[in-house]
Amino acid sequence: VLPLMMWQCGIAPMNINPMIGPYPDALNYWGAKNAVLIIEDGEFWRLFTPIFLHAGLIHLVGNVMVQIDAGNRWEKEWGSFIWMIIYIGSAFGSSVFSTCFMPD
Repeated sequence: VLPLMMWQCGIAPMNINPMIGPYPDALNYWGAKNAVLIIEDGEFWRLFTPIFLHAGLIHLVGNVMVQIDAGNRWEKEWGSFIWMIIYIGSAFGSSVFSTCFMPD
């Protein structure tokens, strides 16, 4: 998704997005967690879409490195199905808690 955002919305200058990625409003357009839109407008799909969004290349590379290291180990230990449930459940849960306790 990140390459599409960067192609469609452009790459923000480093003083705006030091992660080497799109402008912040592009993340909102593509489905970033926005507590106001989730709570007041009922856009509950925004609790799932942040799983696929990254603020920039540095953010994406960091996540991939963690997945290769830790995710690979946990998938071997628990199996693919259990790991996927834990991964998606944690992502969804963090969006819900973030919306409730850190809405800005």
